[in-house]
Amino acid sequence: MDLNLADCSERQTWFLGRYHELDSQLLMNACLRPGERVLDIGANIGMLTLHAASRVGATGVVDSFEPNPMCCDRISTALARNRIAQVRLHRIGLSDLAGNLTLSVLGNHLGIGTFAPVDPTCGLKVTSSVNVPVKTGDEALPADDRPIVFVKMDVEGFEVHALRGLRKTLLAHRPIVANELIAQWLERAGSSVAELVELMLSLDYEGFGLGTRRKNLRHELRLIPFTSASIPPQDISDVVWIPRSGELRRRLIQAIDPVVRRDAA
Repeated sequence: MDLNLADCSERQTWFLGRYHELDSQLLMNACLRPGERVLDIGANIGMLTLHAASRVGATGVVDSFEPNPMCCDRISTALARNRIAQVRLHRIGLSDLAGNLTLSVLGNHLGIGTFAPVDPTCGLKVTSSVNVPVKTGDEALPADDRPIVFVKMDVEGFEVHALRGLRKTLLAHRPIVANELIAQWLERAGSSVAELVELMLSLDYEGFGLGTRRKNLRHELRLIPFTSASIPPQDISDVVWIPRSGELRRRLIQAIDPVVRRDAA
């Protein structure tokens, strides 16, 4: 895929030869099998969409949601160049209500596009904006018999709204859910960390901080238990929500370190 070396995230990918957030990539490796279905919500330029597509293979499918037209064009180019047919690109945003919202891009960084109001004192300037269609995930997802096993979400503070719009899907499929967790962005969107945690606990999920640990010359996936049922670790910006029972829980727990495996069993 084409990378813009003026962009810090894309520059890291260029030099590392992989997605810059290793924990997200390792989590996908642990969760996904050929023939399964993935939702990439807030796909940006499609790095994790492409990785998910490689994990589920030609018999699987990735439903990739991205409201920014510039990002969608880059995803489409990458899919065509690599002849990837198992990705369905949805050029919309997800929320808890259908309609149209203004997407603001900050600092000319495609990875920082938000539906939330932008505080002019936040240090980042709105460099472009576009009005885009928004739907709930429950209504936007096409009918498909393949199980949804994994949901990745990075929507710059709009996580609570998007998760509410996916409630029926989460209850029906019980996928593993990974999302960004930044209190400041959630608050700008009119929600909070506490509200997000309460929502996921009400759906019978258990939360863990997402990270890595070094093992010899390699890094392995690390899941960091919350200090209580409702308090995420303070230094964690990404979390994974695991169903409290079922095959997907067993699959992921087998891939993590023994201490967390014991605590999460």
